[in-house]
Amino acid sequence: ALTVENNNPNGTEQRPYFIGVDEYDIQLAAGETVYYHIRAIGKTLIVENANVEISYKGQTYAPEDDKIEILFTADQASGAPQTQTQTFAVVNKSSESQSLTLKWLSPLGSMENPIVVNTGAEETATVTGTTIVYYKWTATQNGTFTISSTSAKNNIYLLNLRSMSQTEPTEGKQSVSITVEQGDEVRIAVSVHGKVSSSAVNNIVFTASFE
Repeated sequence: ALTVENNNPNGTEQRPYFIGVDEYDIQLAAGETVYYHIRAIGKTLIVENANVEISYKGQTYAPEDDKIEILFTADQASGAPQTQTQTFAVVNKSSESQSLTLKWLSPLGSMENPIVVNTGAEETATVTGTTIVYYKWTATQNGTFTISSTSAKNNIYLLNLRSMSQTEPTEGKQSVSITVEQGDEVRIAVSVHGKVSSSAVNNIVFTASFE
């Protein structure tokens, strides 16, 4: 007789559920342990109002001030970090069911979690190699938003997320501007102009202004 093996995820260690989003609601029965798979290298798992424990890489994390935070780190011999799938378990040791939200936060300065810029304040972007540090600014009225930099290696471009208009990279020029309307969010991408080694660290100093 033909035996058909059921490989559908069921939350066990052998067949964990796969999570493909950065915010995920779960509910655990009293005493239940559920296993999950996720690609989240470099992101921090945050669980607030937590009355559970989380098992990850052989370590158990209990709430501190009703909160759990875990940085998901790459495995050395498991391929490119962005493709690595890792397993963790959520453990409910209480006698009551628990509802909670799992949230993964990208590193500050990434495209998914840009740094907020304030006009008039000097900012320093620490850029390693060919990486990009991302910032954001929101217009409170119509006008022109400008980024100025005296760093010779600056390479900065602006993108208006609502109108999708964007500037050319500065490539060492001292300033770049974009027209905005009230409520527009501007994404600011800061990198290094010219050839740079993957390990080189450059500090790009810039200031935002609006008129």
